[in-house]
Amino acid sequence: MERDIHYKVGHLSLKEKKELCKKAFELKSNWWVDILDCNKSIRRHKIKMSFDEILTHLTSKACVTFIHRAYLSHIAPERLEIGFRSMEYIDYFLWIYVAEKYKDEFKKYQIEYP
Repeated sequence: MERDIHYKVGHLSLKEKKELCKKAFELKSNWWVDILDCNKSIRRHKIKMSFDEILTHLTSKACVTFIHRAYLSHIAPERLEIGFRSMEYIDYFLWIYVAEKYKDEFKKYQIEYP
């Protein structure tokens, strides 16, 4: 069984991280935004928010992820999962799914396999 691959993206500049998210959004098969407001709940909740608005929460504090999801390929197609956690007082999460066939579209960002 395949394993998920978590790529290193910490070396990218903030501008490059935003470009990475924009490219993923362009190629997306699905996307959404979650919010975590611990004053109201200890669980994340899906919210409606525009892509441009969620990008305003991608700052130098944010934790960006780029994962090749292959672990459950026997029940779901392999995919790329790109997004971030804003790491703010009220925390926002961006989730973008991209078909695995587009992985070469991200080579210019020089993401690194650990």
